[in-house]
Amino acid sequence: MKYYAHNVLFYSILVFSLSLFSCVDSSKFLEKPKDTNLDFWITEHVSSSDFNECTYLPGWFGASEYLDRRYKATDELKAPTVHVTYLISGYPDVSDSSCVTRIEITDKIINVYGLTFENTEAEISQKMISLGFVESAKEGSSSYYKNNVDFFFNSNRILISASSTNRNHIVF
Repeated sequence: MKYYAHNVLFYSILVFSLSLFSCVDSSKFLEKPKDTNLDFWITEHVSSSDFNECTYLPGWFGASEYLDRRYKATDELKAPTVHVTYLISGYPDVSDSSCVTRIEITDKIINVYGLTFENTEAEISQKMISLGFVESAKEGSSSYYKNNVDFFFNSNRILISASSTNRNHIVF
């Protein structure tokens, strides 16, 4: 009986610990909403083969940037003025598997949570706060934070970013 009680206690602690770990990990990710026309979403697990239809944009160490398949890169392999780009790196730590850690949107037809950068500040604020984001307004732009992800809206772009840690002090 003593052996049984010890096992029950051990497994109870194990299950509780694992549930805490999984809660912490999931708090670093955002589920892709239905009301977006982006191909990839912030914190989405991806591999380089997912971007076969996209254009690779060189210039990063420890990350890879891709131009969305709907846009054509300049002759210098840079994003055109109107674009969507995805930055891929390890997340939530740089040593982890690849995720989308930044999305830059300068095309007014692209929306996130049904919003574009052409929406009013009041419309953006109302929607983002209703989704549980915390607002931090600065002159000329608004930012919203949730689950380690920042959304920045200004008059000509949306920037979405997720910050990675570097626990192992990797130098790129």
